Amino acid sequence: MSEQNILATIDGVNITDADLGAYIANLPKEQQAYAAYPQFREHALKQLLAFHLYAKMAEEEKMDETDEFKAMMERARKDILAQLAINSVLKDITVTDEEMQAFYQENPQHFEKGETVHAKHIMVDSEEKAPEIINIIAAGISILRMPRRNFPPAPPMHRVVTLASSARVRWFRSSIRRYLRLRSAR
Repeated sequence: MSEQNILATIDGVNITDADLGAYIANLPKEQQAYAAYPQFREHALKQLLAFHLYAKMAEEEKMDETDEFKAMMERARKDILAQLAINSVLKDITVTDEEMQAFYQENPQHFEKGETVHAKHIMVDSEEKAPEIINIIAAGISILRMPRRNFPPAPPMHRVVTLASSARVRWFRSSIRRYLRLRSAR
């Protein structure tokens, strides 16, 4: 190992460019995208140094002799073994474009997009306006196109009423009624 590859030395342990590269390679893909930026690499190096210090502290406090540590190591051992076995099984498997297309056509149920709902949050200054808003939405009128004076926005920290697609308005209306009945019964 050449002297120029050493980025830092902490407690007698050399941290090399290869160590930093391995650390970055284990980060989530979204973070790895920043690896080319010097500021990111500097931040990652600081994190790596901190991990070394914490590991040293844990060793000094004999945390590696606890039952918790042993259980975590056993779980990690099993996870690593399972990953190695999966990689071994999958390494020789190749799937052609034709096989993918055939699977797609033979199994459309695996590729169906489920029902989606687009929700909007409507905040008003009083609960008394909720039934009126529900009726307007049930009638198919877009509340977003109505003048703001009809429904002034709620002050901060007021209850948020979430409305979904018109197919769910009936469920929402009955839920609001149940909520209001329970609240008034208190």
